[in-house]
Amino acid sequence: MKRSLLVALLVLFAGAAEAQNEIWTEPRPTIPPGAEEYKQGEAAFKNKDWSGAITAFEAAVSQNEDLFASYYYLGWAYKSVSNPNKAAGSFAKFINKAPNDGSAAEMVTAATREAGTGYARAKKYREAIPLLSKAAAANSKDTEVQFFLGFAQMQTGDDVAAEQTFSTVIRLQPNLDRSYYYAGLIDFKAERWEPAKERLAKYIELKPAGPFAADAQAMLDDMTAREEQPEEAEQPPQPPQ
Repeated sequence: MKRSLLVALLVLFAGAAEAQNEIWTEPRPTIPPGAEEYKQGEAAFKNKDWSGAITAFEAAVSQNEDLFASYYYLGWAYKSVSNPNKAAGSFAKFINKAPNDGSAAEMVTAATREAGTGYARAKKYREAIPLLSKAAAANSKDTEVQFFLGFAQMQTGDDVAAEQTFSTVIRLQPNLDRSYYYAGLIDFKAERWEPAKERLAKYIELKPAGPFAADAQAMLDDMTAREEQPEEAEQPPQPPQ
């Protein structure tokens, strides 16, 4: 009885060992390059460890471009450490890599907005304008996007578009003081005196000690002086000699 039980156990263990050998001789599943770093990045991002997240996600995407979601998280991480240029660049790379099947539509929309405002903050206005224009089209009531768009248009010399955009900002947020100053400045340069006076005076009303108050007052004084300056009387035609 005992002998037969021992034999049975030996047979069982032998079969188990053989099965284990067969398992380990099969190819093990491979971990994609960068996957471990990506997981580390997710953990760091969740804990708001922005430096750790940046290091991990940069390592992940450098090993595997298919992990393009890394760029999205890098954008937010760089924004959190006040690096708008890196943030904008990361969001732009995510937009270029994201699929066009709609599966990442919300992320692309957010990335477009953040890339545009990031480039504007980094003073890369030409890169900012197409992204901000797209973000503004997606949400015409986004005051921050509209403001940055107007400023970028002004900085690149498109005063006509900038004035229209700042007018939109004023309509959306009537107490945003700088919009009045920039719109008034554009009107002043174009010699549209009445809207210039109205907007520059409104800026001073909202921000009497603001950084542009002295300039706004100087332009108002200039326009007042123009009004007070008597017009030269038209000379009658002189008879021929």
